[in-house]
Amino acid sequence: METLQRNANRGSISTDTGFNIENSCFFDSASSHNMYFNPDSTSSTAERRKGTISFWVKRTKLGTVQRIFHFGENTDGYDSRLWLRFVAANTMHFYPIVTWTTTKTFEDVAAWYHIVVHYDTTQDEQDSDGSSDTNHAIDPDENPEGGSGTSQTKCWVNGIQMKDATGLLHGDTNGRTKNSVSGWGRDTLDKHAIGYDYLDTTGYFDGYLAEFHAVQGQVLEATDFGEFDEDTGIWKPIEVDLDNSDYGENGFYLKFDDSADMGADSSGEGNDFTLVNIDSGNQSTDTPTNNFCTLSPSWVYASAVTTGPTDGNLKVSGTQLNWAGSKSTMGVNKGKWYWEAKGSNVDVMLGIQTDGPGDIYGDHNNAHNILSTCVLYLAGEVYIKDSTSGRDDTDVTQTFDANDVYGIALNMDDNEISFYQDGSLITDGGDIDIDGLSDEVVFPFCSNYNTTIEMNFGGTNIFSISSGNADANGYGNFEHAPPSGYYSLCSKNLATYG
Repeated sequence: METLQRNANRGSISTDTGFNIENSCFFDSASSHNMYFNPDSTSSTAERRKGTISFWVKRTKLGTVQRIFHFGENTDGYDSRLWLRFVAANTMHFYPIVTWTTTKTFEDVAAWYHIVVHYDTTQDEQDSDGSSDTNHAIDPDENPEGGSGTSQTKCWVNGIQMKDATGLLHGDTNGRTKNSVSGWGRDTLDKHAIGYDYLDTTGYFDGYLAEFHAVQGQVLEATDFGEFDEDTGIWKPIEVDLDNSDYGENGFYLKFDDSADMGADSSGEGNDFTLVNIDSGNQSTDTPTNNFCTLSPSWVYASAVTTGPTDGNLKVSGTQLNWAGSKSTMGVNKGKWYWEAKGSNVDVMLGIQTDGPGDIYGDHNNAHNILSTCVLYLAGEVYIKDSTSGRDDTDVTQTFDANDVYGIALNMDDNEISFYQDGSLITDGGDIDIDGLSDEVVFPFCSNYNTTIEMNFGGTNIFSISSGNADANGYGNFEHAPPSGYYSLCSKNLATYG
């Protein structure tokens, strides 16, 4: 069984899609990750009146302003800029052709969302009856009946068009008129950025981006970039049918497939991005077509991780004098699974925990003392606490070293767990019996006391991997080879074994 927190129409699919996205790029606000390019030449007026932007996004931080893209300076006025961002309410805000904010929220940190936005200022902003109406609120109903008018801007999320009661997407035109031009490609001095607001250097993005198309001068729709899977009904990507010339003078296509050049433009237009604090370590195989497990900012303990998970939701730091904890986005009740971690000191616990009542959002100071928990304490013990046997401390043969990589091998078929230190089994007597959890869905879990934990579920490596080992299906990148028959926690493996 595959369990995802806040499970939704997640826009990511486990089965064969026919078109696989191989890589993504993760952004972290604490590291000010961003990228930009300045146009070599100015786009034509016709190109600046139309455009389509399509990308896949997996969020890692909620409740803050997060800028996805921002095109154009403000030397000709604030209205010429073009941006899309998440706001503190976790809704999405587009500016400025027709400014709108969705009522739909984006709070599923286990999910990949596909966003497509197009604008066309040559169109009138109309109601279905043909009358002009440029200041509508956006209705939460994503599929209202009726409405046949035109609109200067449209948006799709996972293949579903965002609409108001008239069947259009309305907002405030900010005084802009028909045939207005955007700031996209307006001037060779204008910056075109991904990952932050470059005018006041705020709104840095936290999350993963994949398959980023920016098509200037064309009005495309969601079905040009994806389709609903006929078996599952999940929205999935397709291979985009665009030639190099289709992207326009200042269009681009980012695949993030070259770890040595994460800002390489694959559109043929040569609009390569300058990288700021981004390098090969930002490349990930966590993608919409193979979604990997991460830690969840929605599932932490109040005494807690001081800043929440960072670095692609794979790092937790606690500076308070309390045990803090965080659980992952994926849980299992069968199959064999492997992941790795590093700790900055002995006050780190690594293992599993259920999603039982009372253990979410800080009801407990010591996160690992909750029932249905099994962890390796890096000080040299294994703690088991479950509803049948209570607390059991099992000695291990282990001397902590901050340079060592710890492996966790979870066997839910035989209700056992094993712990490894730099590839060597360290649990006394081998596998540890976790029969008390045999009927539970369990999640990877960590707890820390004034320490730092770095996790590796195989999709993104935030600590150095010197060797590189995949599971038997070729998924994941680990320091040590997973034990025979164990797999990384990703959607393709979960579809087969989970």
